[in-house]
Amino acid sequence: MKRISLLVLLNVALVSLSMAQNQNITMSEVGRLTGGSYTPFEYKRLVDQTKLTPEQAYYTPDWKAGTLLFTNEQALAVPAMRFNMAMRLVEVQDPTAEGGIRIIPAASIRGFILGPAGKNGQAFEVQSYRSASYSGKNFFESLNQGPVRLFLLHEVVERPAARNEALGVETRAAQYLRSTQPYVLRAGQERVEPLSLTKKAVLRLFNEKAPQIEAYASQNNLSYEQLPNVVRMMEHYQSLIK
Repeated sequence: MKRISLLVLLNVALVSLSMAQNQNITMSEVGRLTGGSYTPFEYKRLVDQTKLTPEQAYYTPDWKAGTLLFTNEQALAVPAMRFNMAMRLVEVQDPTAEGGIRIIPAASIRGFILGPAGKNGQAFEVQSYRSASYSGKNFFESLNQGPVRLFLLHEVVERPAARNEALGVETRAAQYLRSTQPYVLRAGQERVEPLSLTKKAVLRLFNEKAPQIEAYASQNNLSYEQLPNVVRMMEHYQSLIK
């Protein structure tokens, strides 16, 4: 069966986007910058196995314009893409591909931005992490920059079915639930770590500057349980160590 190379020779609708270093990615380079492949059969089988509705499987079920970010600081604006949380990959519409969709796993790119090119969108970065059910790379929503960074992991988790073994019947069907969890990455770390939104856990991130961050949070009525407030603490921490 003919295999589909990931993002190879994207059609002309997938236009190049100039980056900060003024470099553009060309169509002939795309295949070299991405790796791995799925046959149409393999991909359909994976999709069917999830048994999820689009609302469950995707970050947003609707196709949106966006930008793919590559590890060499190059980028590619695409007219229609979406993030498949259940399968940890990005799908890009491409009429030249068999089935009309290109499949891009986390190992192939640096991240992506959801939103039209040239406008502020939601930025996602590939990060390594480890959890009870998975170890590897995934796409994390990036909330800030600096020495202490905050990320959100959007994923689909399964709640197993419950059974009454004595009666041999299922009392509750398996459920697939959307989960959003905060993660943190500190300078020098190789992978993101889960973050508990408690005062103790948040202040621990700031080492010897923790008392100053605590005072700043108190003066500004910041909650350790609210993500925007935690981002403000991280930004203040960055200003203290410059």
